[in-house]
Amino acid sequence: KNSKIVEFLQGGIYSAFLCLAFKPHEARAEFFNGGIFAEDEETQEESQESTAIAETIENEEGGMFETTIAKALGGIAQAVFNIASSDTLNLGFKDYDELIFNKTIFNGLSTENISPFDSNTWTKIMKWYKIFISLAFIPILIGSIVTSYKFIIAGTSITRRNEAKDALMRLVLGGVAIALAPIFVKLVLLINSNMVSALVSTTTGGLNNLLGNSIFTEIKTGSAIATALVICLFAYLFIKFNIKFIIRKFTLIVFTVFTPLIAGMWIINKNVTGAAIWFGQILVNAFMQFVYAFLFIIYMDFTSAADGWAVSLLWAMMILPLGDVLLNTMQNLVSRIAGLNNEEMAN
Repeated sequence: KNSKIVEFLQGGIYSAFLCLAFKPHEARAEFFNGGIFAEDEETQEESQESTAIAETIENEEGGMFETTIAKALGGIAQAVFNIASSDTLNLGFKDYDELIFNKTIFNGLSTENISPFDSNTWTKIMKWYKIFISLAFIPILIGSIVTSYKFIIAGTSITRRNEAKDALMRLVLGGVAIALAPIFVKLVLLINSNMVSALVSTTTGGLNNLLGNSIFTEIKTGSAIATALVICLFAYLFIKFNIKFIIRKFTLIVFTVFTPLIAGMWIINKNVTGAAIWFGQILVNAFMQFVYAFLFIIYMDFTSAADGWAVSLLWAMMILPLGDVLLNTMQNLVSRIAGLNNEEMAN
């Protein structure tokens, strides 16, 4: 009995939450202002976004019943989006403009603030990088001793001389890699940011026109239900992309900080696969933003109501798998050895 009561109460709470999620702005304002709650700026902004989605659905073709269902679906999608992007809950999620298109980064692009790192984050990375340089001193010292020993015992043996030269070359290249790795990571991220900027600026209307409105209000399929379904799909993609980009940022931090130890292990043993994995993960995660920016822009630029709602919906569903295909292709070009699977971690 108690479990049934709990389920009943949960159902009531969820129903009330969803009703408030897609209530008209005037009704919500009256409810909050007339009750014990005061509607703040964030709540007003969410209400305006919900109204914008409702207007987008109303502009599509469909009967009254179809439009009502579509508005309900749009309200649920907006509720998910509002919860995920709420400053009060502070989940750390970002909207599409900032996450995919670097909207805020382009306003002040510099070598100190390169997506996904700001200057403070990069300072912390360099702090930990210095610590790992100290930790890498031991394998580098071992590599130096082994290299010296190989030269001593090489004698007149051509094979041993080649091994000694190879060990010396790895020692030099390992030191160079430790010194230049942060510059390489920053350069790759800067190239990615500029590629995203160039890609967006070459679309019809430029960056400002493309990102001026919410991405939800830009969806037009010619059918109210189809538009609502695509909006729901984009709400799912919003959560999915944020998870993927959160993992992306953490992966870049970990592999950048861990570089000295990877270089130290490679100096000792040339068969260590860490270098291949390192290059693969740095490049794939760095250019992940460009790949998805490309897919989103292609989708928004080529899909239209004339193509039919099925085309619009199927194209939207293909954004994630196509992104994975392009990223896997990029990683295979760098190395055949797989590193972390961000898709499995996001699931």
